[in-house]
Amino acid sequence: MNLPLAPTMPTSALDEERFEIVNGQIRELEPTGVYECGIATVLSALLLHFVNASKLGKVATDTLFNLLPGIQRRPDVAFVFRDRWPIGRRYPKTSAWDIVPDLAVEVVSPTSRLDQIVEKMREYFQAGVRQV
Repeated sequence: MNLPLAPTMPTSALDEERFEIVNGQIRELEPTGVYECGIATVLSALLLHFVNASKLGKVATDTLFNLLPGIQRRPDVAFVFRDRWPIGRRYPKTSAWDIVPDLAVEVVSPTSRLDQIVEKMREYFQAGVRQV
């Protein structure tokens, strides 16, 4: 019995919400590889376990953050201390979180460009992220 194959969709259609805003311009993100997703998942799970056990704040994965005017970045994993976003307060129902995270984690892949990594780090620190 031959089963029909699932239709192939272009990457941009599958990842249409994977973008960042840089200098007011939409920058589509490359699809994340399985290996890099695995690393981000493990880091997120470990951080979430620690943060919840210690009641330290909120953990977010692949969330868009408003960092600076015209700059929205989507770290793979992020953390916000409870003094800036209370534990009982729900995550916002917006496309971008209007807070600067205290920690931003970017999982770097072999195809990541050094200039873009440096640009992201500069923006994170300029916006007030404590650790990258």
